[in-house]
Amino acid sequence: MAQPLQNLLILLCALLPKYTDAFSNGKVTSVCASMLPSHGAAPQASDPPYTLVSSKDTYNHGEKITVSLSTTATNMIKGFLVQARTTNGDTLVGSFEVSNPDVQTLDCTNPADAVSHTGSTSKSNIQVMWKAPDVLTGNIMFRATVVKSEKTFWTNVVSKALTYNAESNSTVTGVNGTATGGSGTGTTSLGSPNSGSRLSDPFTFVLMLGILTVIAFLLGI
Repeated sequence: MAQPLQNLLILLCALLPKYTDAFSNGKVTSVCASMLPSHGAAPQASDPPYTLVSSKDTYNHGEKITVSLSTTATNMIKGFLVQARTTNGDTLVGSFEVSNPDVQTLDCTNPADAVSHTGSTSKSNIQVMWKAPDVLTGNIMFRATVVKSEKTFWTNVVSKALTYNAESNSTVTGVNGTATGGSGTGTTSLGSPNSGSRLSDPFTFVLMLGILTVIAFLLGI
């Protein structure tokens, strides 16, 4: 065997465990954008035998929402990559929190904006916490790539869209230019809250006293 070819084979054999280990330990930041594993195979075109669901279908600034990835008993999860993205683009949004040793956070474009597996042991479900960003991002959805085996994986595992709940943060501007919340107490044009056109008590007393005086004079009392 020619010496250059032999050296190349030795180099490939030395690098192979590194790439194999990178697949099994979930350190897959190199495919954050495509979410496509480098397994030398195309993703499955069939409907994925996995579900990706969130605990709510709306969200607000800074809100925490539980995200669950689950499967059937015959299609266990070997590996996965989960992200939150805007529905009208590929922008990653928010951050994740994990408490399961089988799950780790990844820094794709921002700290902890994705999660993946920590080992290749079979899993039936995983659960993480997603925290919404503190800036307006619009509607979002969760996306996942799930690996059943090295050559069998799905890249089209998606959740239902989450609607940004703008109403809870909105304010209503009154006719006098003052912004008030949706549950504020109304103020009438006469000044006191919810007072309507009711006359003040001192005025009523004086009026009644005047009427009684007139009646007494007419009766000669």
